[in-house]
Amino acid sequence: DYDTLLETISAGALNSPLYSLKGEKIKAGDFEKHFSIDLLFKDLNLALTESDRQGIPLGVTSACREVFSGAVGMDLGDLDMCALIKFYRRLAENK
Repeated sequence: DYDTLLETISAGALNSPLYSLKGEKIKAGDFEKHFSIDLLFKDLNLALTESDRQGIPLGVTSACREVFSGAVGMDLGDLDMCALIKFYRRLAENK
């Protein structure tokens, strides 16, 4: 239930203006591109390349990159980053 999810996150430490905006867009099924999955995937790769160069492990960033890699592999890369929900829905449907 999106309403319960949005209300719960908005009341806690994870609340942010970006989450409030994107959460409502996910609920409405509005994936108009403002910042694409492709661009976020590129940025994650850049961050990890630099962290490797510096010898600084970024485990959570690596995990995020793998999720976004899966979304790119499902041809979702040209959609807004909040369309990542489509990746998770497809995974759930194929279990």
